[in-house]
Amino acid sequence: KPATPLFRDFAPTWMTEFKPSWRRSHLATVESTVNGHLIPAFGEKPVGEISKSDILQFRALLAQAKGRNGNTTLAAKTINRVIQLLGQILAEAAERYNFVNPVDKIKRLKQQRVDIHPFTMDQVRKILDATRADYRCYLIVRFFTGMRTGEINGLKWKYIDFERRQILI
Repeated sequence: KPATPLFRDFAPTWMTEFKPSWRRSHLATVESTVNGHLIPAFGEKPVGEISKSDILQFRALLAQAKGRNGNTTLAAKTINRVIQLLGQILAEAAERYNFVNPVDKIKRLKQQRVDIHPFTMDQVRKILDATRADYRCYLIVRFFTGMRTGEINGLKWKYIDFERRQILI
């Protein structure tokens, strides 16, 4: 294997190089994950010597770590996000130093499905009846299209086709 830098040296370089393409909120998440989880676990190891076994052991430790907001352990979604970030760092290192990214062979943890309980038609009617007239059309579109907040807030008249009864997103 070619000589590769320590993870603690490569990760900040990677963050500096990719920082211009990220939003501030994403940068804060990346920095928190790298400094709080990845550097403590892999900091003293050369990036080219991090193995699948090392990552699986790390993931097992994450699965035992205490979660936030009263959760007993970290959620699978959080663990997957940490491993995904590690994979992105190692993918860049693998490309530069010519080794195989060990994260590529690791499957994501299964995430628990969220049980969604939408409003009943009676509840929708009650909400609409209690809503100011100037917000009623907005809420009707929200209730019956399933559009996300960013999609409906960015909606313009030119994207509404009344003849075909379509809203283009």
